[in-house]
Amino acid sequence: MISNFLHWILHWVGQGLKLWLFAAMASICTMPASLPLAFLEDANPDFEGVGPLPKAGYLAGTIFLVALSIAIFTAVLASQLRDHPLQPFAPKRRRKDETKPAEQGSDGKPDTVVS
Repeated sequence: MISNFLHWILHWVGQGLKLWLFAAMASICTMPASLPLAFLEDANPDFEGVGPLPKAGYLAGTIFLVALSIAIFTAVLASQLRDHPLQPFAPKRRRKDETKPAEQGSDGKPDTVVS
């Protein structure tokens, strides 16, 4: 019981680390789409002083770049998970029909009775 619990904990820690690694790789792949977003944020510090058309363009550009970053992140993460899916936990169980060493013959195979 304790062994299965420890195996369960280690299994899901490993699966979580794998998911974290894939998310980190996907985040790195979003950098090209995120850099223009940072330029947009720094380009216009006085947002209140501009007209409605530049505000709409700024807002549309920001929404487009955020959506593009999310799409890239999702596509990269999905492709990684397709190639290396998360595995469900399968506890190791002892088979009850295993033969004990004392019941085995001298050749290492279980004794059979032929009638």
